Amino acid sequence: MTKSIIALPLKINGKSTDIYNSQNVEISLPKCCPFCDQVQTPIVINNSGLEEGSYNFSVILECNNCNQHFLQSYIFNNHSSTRMGVTLKNADILDPIYEVDTDDLPTEIISCSEEFANIHKQLKMAEKQNLSELLKLGYRKAIEQLVWDYLIKFEGKTENNLQKKSFPDRIKLLNLPEGDWLSDLIAWIGNDGAHPYQRHENLTNQDMKKLSNILISNIQTLIQQHNYKAYHSDNK
Repeated sequence: MTKSIIALPLKINGKSTDIYNSQNVEISLPKCCPFCDQVQTPIVINNSGLEEGSYNFSVILECNNCNQHFLQSYIFNNHSSTRMGVTLKNADILDPIYEVDTDDLPTEIISCSEEFANIHKQLKMAEKQNLSELLKLGYRKAIEQLVWDYLIKFEGKTENNLQKKSFPDRIKLLNLPEGDWLSDLIAWIGNDGAHPYQRHENLTNQDMKKLSNILISNIQTLIQQHNYKAYHSDNK
């Protein structure tokens, strides 16, 4: 892995303290470009400053292969050295952490299935990255997880019992008025997402998202009804 030494301007509240006041840091350059995925040594274009009390900074790089610019974050480690009276610190590559909120998910749904909420976050990230080929199958997995967790937590079903049923049959266990066609459509689109051929080309990622939202809304209502029914039974 190629090393590079950069100078980080020291800053307080985003403003440089002195144009000659900087911290020298040795960093390892990424081995692959995040755009073309080719092994190469990128060119250092620029870097951020170092805010007082911070251990993180970023470097702008240019791929030697596709010439795309990309940002790499770093964090100081505990290693440093002194060369000719100048302190040289070391930093490690910092992998990106993607934070996606779940504000669009009802609290009943999140409490019912944390795993569904986690998959839902990943789907939102995939949408932002235009990973469209993953969405049909991803939504299928998310909905299957939500239905699974709801049936176990609120309908008293066991994992052994649910494993013997197909995905559409599990949706039908919800006893929704529109359960038959809804379970079929979600299964159809999800299956298309896993196959190299499409049986239902007219049904898109957006259709899968809309159908998923219908099912999420219905399960939210079922949870609310269950909670109010339990309160009524405990207090009558």
